[in-house]
Amino acid sequence: YTVNDPVNKVSATYPAGWKLVRSSVVGAKATSIRFSHLDYPKITLNLYYRMEAFPPVPAGPEATLRQQAVAKELDRRESLPDYRNVPESFRYREVADRPILSWIARYAQDGQPLEELLIRIAGQSSNALIFLQAPRETVEALRPSVEAMADTVQVP
Repeated sequence: YTVNDPVNKVSATYPAGWKLVRSSVVGAKATSIRFSHLDYPKITLNLYYRMEAFPPVPAGPEATLRQQAVAKELDRRESLPDYRNVPESFRYREVADRPILSWIARYAQDGQPLEELLIRIAGQSSNALIFLQAPRETVEALRPSVEAMADTVQVP
């Protein structure tokens, strides 16, 4: 199962069990794609991509992506005050010269403890974010297939 945006030269293969719900343009330079899972109907998987590169930091691509992870944590805290990235969950890798950083964040919503799996992918002239919010055991169960999806994301 593949999604393909020929205009922006973005594509990804999504895992079995997921189905495409919708794709929407978000502003002039971004697109959001939402998927739902057949076994977890209340959970959505999101692929968001923006046709802008991250400003590089001198320490290299991993440091650039970690900087984006901190920015995402601060952004989420605006609506979820106890939202925290889990430092030991960070995983950095490069696939086909694309830097990828994945990590978990924890928070509570309506008294329920939840986790968010986030995966940042950097391109030369664009970037992508895959994210999934769910109870901890569900995130643990789905993480391998979502990580595999991240490895297929092609961004320019």
